[in-house]
Amino acid sequence: MANVYSWVKETGEQNANSDGDINWAEGQAPSTVNNSSRAELASHARFYEAAHGILTTTGAALSYALTTELTNPTTVLRDGLLFSFKAHITCGDDPTFNVDATGPKKLYRADLTQVKTNGILVNQHYEVKYDTTLDSGNGGWVLFGTGLGTNSSETIKEVWTFEKGIAYGGAGEGTLLYTGTESQSKYAAGTTGAVDIFDGTPAARTEPAGEDTTDAITVLTAEKGDKRLLQRIEAEGTIVSAATTDIGAETPYRLNVTGTVAITSFGTVANSRKKLRFSGALTLTYNAVSLILPTAADITTAAGDIAEFVSDGAGNWRCSEYLKADGTSLAVGEKPIGVDQQWQDVTGSRVIGTNYQNDTGQAIQVNIFAVKSGVLSQFFVGTSDPANVEVARMQATSATFIGNMTAIVPSGHFYRYDGPAITAWVELRTTP
Repeated sequence: MANVYSWVKETGEQNANSDGDINWAEGQAPSTVNNSSRAELASHARFYEAAHGILTTTGAALSYALTTELTNPTTVLRDGLLFSFKAHITCGDDPTFNVDATGPKKLYRADLTQVKTNGILVNQHYEVKYDTTLDSGNGGWVLFGTGLGTNSSETIKEVWTFEKGIAYGGAGEGTLLYTGTESQSKYAAGTTGAVDIFDGTPAARTEPAGEDTTDAITVLTAEKGDKRLLQRIEAEGTIVSAATTDIGAETPYRLNVTGTVAITSFGTVANSRKKLRFSGALTLTYNAVSLILPTAADITTAAGDIAEFVSDGAGNWRCSEYLKADGTSLAVGEKPIGVDQQWQDVTGSRVIGTNYQNDTGQAIQVNIFAVKSGVLSQFFVGTSDPANVEVARMQATSATFIGNMTAIVPSGHFYRYDGPAITAWVELRTTP
């Protein structure tokens, strides 16, 4: 039977009779051309079937078999023999692979470790490539595929992180107190079955570079899909607010900040993280370098507000999270004029020539009605007291003429009316 694995690439002469079903010898009889060409096409079709995942394995969880219509492809074992298949069963530890009854060979992962339980999953597609150097020269198959599972019995390493003086634990697992002098990221050594995460001193483990401290640590056990979440279990500490509230010098990760003194600094402890709960109102004073806040402005806390702060290598602190107790956003834009406002007659509370400030937190609209008797009427708006920018004016010679002027007053601005007696002063605003 024609077989692409019988063909060679060196010279045409060697392919003249390299395959018993194909004859491309010099001077071949015309009657052999048809059969040779058709056999070659059939050989390509069989190769496509064997190399493109059309076939399904047979056998058992520890001894996979694949039957192709190729002619004994491993008669001459060579590096790179390639087959693709669909697995009929999930594997156990150290399975073998046997193509066309040529004998079982060990299966290896891409890292050249042997495939273990769940390394091959049922109904998933895989490729295997032969490597003559594996298994001490006896040869073996390297497994590739998008359906690769997790070797559940192999040694697993996961990074988990400790902070100095912090206790860690999980349900029913007891606790572990890390007493090192610095926060450390450590490897948890895995074994077959569940990983014992409390088996020794963390400081004795190897520390990988570049790992950051985290709030919760997930340790993947050797049982497939089983994860355990370790949380910091230390009690919340307390610190009293001061101009410099040195949270980095405190051991607990969680701190209740009491008092009402404005905070301008959290100290200079480098590479630390703290979660704060404020028990009352105080001011966090924004600093573009040492106390960076989300709004790039001061924040007034309220009882129950929670914030997380992290410090960099120079001891500068940045707020990475701020949750207000009332559920509102930390920074809320000013409402447009007309929203939650109504026209109100404020004639009785307004005096000609007096400066007033719009302290509603929202722009307002002012309408003034005045009797015109040849006297100039002016309306001023400004950012300071007294208002100094004239934004509207009226003047008429008729004593019976009643006119009105209107203007928008931005939030926080001052405004004033100068002129003759008014008949009405109304404002579109919230309740004054």
